[in-house]
Amino acid sequence: MARALLSKSKSGASNLREPRLCWVTKMSTELPNLVQPAADIGAAAETPSFRESRVRIVMAAGFVALAVVCLLVRLLDRPGSMTGQFPEWFSQAVVSRLQKISGEWSLASMLIYPFALLAILLLERVMPAVPSQRTLSNGLVHDALWVIVEAVVIVVFLGGYGRILYGLYDRYLSFLTLPLAGALPPLVLLVIGAIILDLMRWCQHWLHHHVRWLWPFHAVHHAQRELNLFSDYRIHFMEYLVRRPVAVLPMLMLGLDAPEVTWWLLLLAWHARLYHANIKSDFGVLRYVFVTPQSHRVHHSCRPEHFDCNYGAMLSVWDYLFGTQYRRYDVYPETGIDDDTFPAESAHSVSGVVGNVVRQMVYPFKRLWRMRADTNG
Repeated sequence: MARALLSKSKSGASNLREPRLCWVTKMSTELPNLVQPAADIGAAAETPSFRESRVRIVMAAGFVALAVVCLLVRLLDRPGSMTGQFPEWFSQAVVSRLQKISGEWSLASMLIYPFALLAILLLERVMPAVPSQRTLSNGLVHDALWVIVEAVVIVVFLGGYGRILYGLYDRYLSFLTLPLAGALPPLVLLVIGAIILDLMRWCQHWLHHHVRWLWPFHAVHHAQRELNLFSDYRIHFMEYLVRRPVAVLPMLMLGLDAPEVTWWLLLLAWHARLYHANIKSDFGVLRYVFVTPQSHRVHHSCRPEHFDCNYGAMLSVWDYLFGTQYRRYDVYPETGIDDDTFPAESAHSVSGVVGNVVRQMVYPFKRLWRMRADTNG
């Protein structure tokens, strides 16, 4: 039944979603020869590639610095620490804000972060899906800034939004709490919650591709032509309006607390970063259970034959169940969307990268306005 319903909805998908033909095919005859030797060292210092390398260094250093500061604040924010010796104005203006960020970004994740980051970067070097893509690519630089964007969204928006969701659940939806939740071991509850959450995330992901007004926001994530481990952070802030209830509801229904799900959420996050990275792997027989770098690259493909498939977030079983799994496991297609108005990653300066990310956040609203104008016209 589910497969029949999905097939019916897929047949009308073209009426709900903008077509996105492959940008590689369209631009193949327009790309200039990018390999041009520099006349001398002085001239090389002025080339875009040199400035781009400088941007990568600045962005990487800034990201590492943020992680180090958050870690220090997290360690200082303990009984007997020296945080009370900070001046009051400094504590209110700086320390309190950093504590909010470090509170969301758990100590465990900060300790694991550098090792997991290096491991994925090493895999990208050893077994790249696109050998010509540099490890510190222009796409990675832009997506690294989205890491900061996510931290800001967490501090400014998601904390309060989460409290609203908890309040609404307690007041109107508490009857959904499973009566056996308190009698089951935490590990069993965690497994049940993980399965329910993954199914809900599959449904949410499918809706973002098939509901006309949701796609422009999700297109920001799909527009990346150089998939990398930071592409998982490339989420428009409006998407969290749908994502956060999907993540919270299963945990509330099962009565799970944050400490019980921290390690699972950490594993889930790094799994997503792994399959967004430039890695050539289909996980062998594990591909029938888990989402892989190969299957998710197909989902990001700009080729029409790959549209509307591989929606899984952690488990691939839902795609097999609903008939949306692309069953060729040896293809690693180009990625991106076909929209000349999208501000693609082309900046070669720090201010250019920041401005480009801002334009990417504005893009969905401009797209919706054009769609509304076309409908009224």
